[in-house]
Amino acid sequence: MCVPGVEFLSLKQYLWVALVRHHGRDAAMTIMPESFVLSAKRDLVRLTHKINLNLPIKMIAKGRGHNRKAVDVVNLSDLQNLRRSDGYILVQELIECSDLLDGEIFNIRVYGIINYFNGRLSGVIAREGKIIYSESADNPITANSVVKKDTLPRYTSQLFASSIPLNEANFWSGVCSLFRKMIDSIADKTAASGALPNERFSQLVGLDIILNKQNVPLVLECNDRAQLHPTDEHDRVLKAGVFHDWVDSFLLESSEPHLDWQEC
Repeated sequence: MCVPGVEFLSLKQYLWVALVRHHGRDAAMTIMPESFVLSAKRDLVRLTHKINLNLPIKMIAKGRGHNRKAVDVVNLSDLQNLRRSDGYILVQELIECSDLLDGEIFNIRVYGIINYFNGRLSGVIAREGKIIYSESADNPITANSVVKKDTLPRYTSQLFASSIPLNEANFWSGVCSLFRKMIDSIADKTAASGALPNERFSQLVGLDIILNKQNVPLVLECNDRAQLHPTDEHDRVLKAGVFHDWVDSFLLESSEPHLDWQEC
């Protein structure tokens, strides 16, 4: 069922490497925040140069699983400690999200499906996402457990129904473009796996999307364990629809989708 090569999207350091190799570093930075693999000498050289030009640099350090934290990187020894002592494998530029929601730091969890059939990779995204907030500006790591005041939207349908200056069509078009570029970056891995054109694979993924200061979406990470445990009734309906459509509509083709999906 799993799409061959999808692991190059779901492992934090592999996603960045796959994007750089396929699209080039400059283009990769239009897909996700600039990232540095702590075991890669070239990345360490670039990061050291960046530190020397601008001290300190605020970054997100990411480890295995959901292990991550915000760090102020001052010198190379900070990076060595992150890797050797704390087990972090990648640091990522900390993008200050747009000032749309009363200065709150947030990202948007979007669900996507990668399909392989007739020798071709394709993707769709569900046009409803969950807004996940950080505890505070001092701790910009977002978490499902953080509950904000009722006046703040929790889903994209609520976000676009508000008076904020964010165009719904442009947002979903931007997310779809990111997803397509991610899928393109693993096409060679899928081909090298020996998958036959008449085989069918389908993979559900969760994309964590952040908006930069210009309200342009970027991908923070991709998770092939899409975290379908519901937190409220809206969330339950959304995630039940995502799972139903993934299995019955895109994998088995036995029923019409429950949700609104956009082809990428």
